[in-house]
Amino acid sequence: MPLRRGANGGWQRISRAQVRREEAIAEAVRRTLELDSTPEYANDNAARKGTNAMNAQNPEGVYSDWASEGMRRVRADQVARRMRHLTTMAALGGFLFGYDTGVISGAMLMIRREFVLTPWQQEVVVSSTVLSAFFSSIAGGSLNRVWGRRPCILLAAAVFTVGSLVLGGAWSYRTLVLGRIIVGVGIGLASLTTPMYIAEMAAPTFRGQLVTINALLVTIGQFVAGMVDGVFHGLLPETGWRYMLGLATLPSMIMFLGFLALPESPRWLAMNHRQEDATKVLQQYRET
Repeated sequence: MPLRRGANGGWQRISRAQVRREEAIAEAVRRTLELDSTPEYANDNAARKGTNAMNAQNPEGVYSDWASEGMRRVRADQVARRMRHLTTMAALGGFLFGYDTGVISGAMLMIRREFVLTPWQQEVVVSSTVLSAFFSSIAGGSLNRVWGRRPCILLAAAVFTVGSLVLGGAWSYRTLVLGRIIVGVGIGLASLTTPMYIAEMAAPTFRGQLVTINALLVTIGQFVAGMVDGVFHGLLPETGWRYMLGLATLPSMIMFLGFLALPESPRWLAMNHRQEDATKVLQQYRET
């Protein structure tokens, strides 16, 4: 008869029928986790149901090593998927930062001809974003402390979207400046909040790597902005600037919709005496 290590550390004999029963239960757990049609954040419920089923068949809580390892791998895979989704959504803030600060350089070549801007007006259009980002990043510290990380990121994504739409449909110099100021508010909030959110959600062993992705997306956004400028300069030499500035609505809307399904930072929850909610978030995004 097969042998396995018991709960007390000793070896015990088990029947082949028991081995087959445990194998069937483990396979059922695996299939349940793979075929579960609910959002991936609800997969923990399926895992708990599978564990309860195994406990019912094995009241002593003794599992074979391979079954325990399989459950651990399923758990690690769930956490990895969630962190990839979270990091991608949060890093879009860095991408928008790079894109909106870089795209204006190519768009200005067309804008100054259409609106007959003076050098001073061109400087105001470009620098108004940086100025508003400066003030919004200062205010962002208080907003993050009072509202939390998630609401601030949602606000930043919404502001990015509105600002990009205003810029894409601008009809005057003043409208351009207004759109650039709105975009700057989003840049200030996102540049402050997204790396902080990633750092507070990530496990210590991967925290530095994941936060670096946000900085990497800033430079990628600037690169994409240059490519978009070049494409629309060739395709639409007169009105291409509207598409250059308006295209930022796509990643900002994706960021907004993606964050609707993400939780608040566990650190902020704990700081606001919501330890139970913080524990639930950590259980979803940490392996241990």
